[in-house]
Amino acid sequence: GRVIFIDGAAGGVGSYAVQLCKMMGLFVIGTCSTYNVEYLTSLGVDVVVDYVMDDIPDKLREWTQSRGVDYFLELVSPEQGERYAKHIRFGGSLCLVGGAIKNPTQDLLFLNQISVHHVNLNGMHRDQITWPLLAYLGNQCVQMAASKTLKPCYHEVIPFEQAKDALIQLAQGHAKGKIVIKIVDTAKPRRNSKLLVHPPPIEKPASPSADEDINVVRN
Repeated sequence: GRVIFIDGAAGGVGSYAVQLCKMMGLFVIGTCSTYNVEYLTSLGVDVVVDYVMDDIPDKLREWTQSRGVDYFLELVSPEQGERYAKHIRFGGSLCLVGGAIKNPTQDLLFLNQISVHHVNLNGMHRDQITWPLLAYLGNQCVQMAASKTLKPCYHEVIPFEQAKDALIQLAQGHAKGKIVIKIVDTAKPRRNSKLLVHPPPIEKPASPSADEDINVVRN
């Protein structure tokens, strides 16, 4: 079968990418720290590579018989993408989410006819032509989550007041899945809280009748 290598598989994007790839019948090789090995195994990753303890190139050669992977999803950095691109088979694909390859120093992408794809969700949100596609993909994910086909992956749920700490934790790159920030505790509604709703339409005063106009003139 087809093999995909996901670098940074335990993160917020990688956790969902792993599940979607398994749905498509792909053999998944994913990297993570020692702390997240068990977590990736629970998501169904076929080969978990601990980048702290293991040599990534050796593992890729071992599990592909030096043939190379069919697909490479890079979620850590573009430098990582360029570093491991030589482990993609001829005609394979490289997808970069963490940024673009700025100064490629190898001709490997051209010589091995590797297709390169850059994913920039911020850019896609700015272009109206992609809005229907993003809406469709979002609805599909919601439906899969509702049917429990897709497992929601979040590290923890924290109150809004701790959002700064959550951003620091994400920057360190060791969170499992996403971190959910709770804005309002719906289980315990606040007293005297007002919902933000649209104001009621202003009714125009009824125009005076002809008799009322006559009475006004007489007075």
